[in-house]
Amino acid sequence: MSLTTAAQEALRGQLLDAAERVFYLRGIQAVNMSEVRAAADLPMRRVYQRFPTTSGSTSLITGIVTAAGFTAGVANASH
Repeated sequence: MSLTTAAQEALRGQLLDAAERVFYLRGIQAVNMSEVRAAADLPMRRVYQRFPTTSGSTSLITGIVTAAGFTAGVANASH
């Protein structure tokens, strides 16, 4: 079943909010996608639908940094 654009954006917001919380509490380097999924209370399938790369956590980090309005240094956020 395909999600509507509004549902996709709501899912994105839910994931970014959850990721921001766990990254703040534990640090970006210490968090994995399962922890973000648990914090967002979503099935892993939905997480990877929204961030479909094999390096999903890097994509999620980039999403948070971009949503926060920062663009410099995004490529190095996972290192």
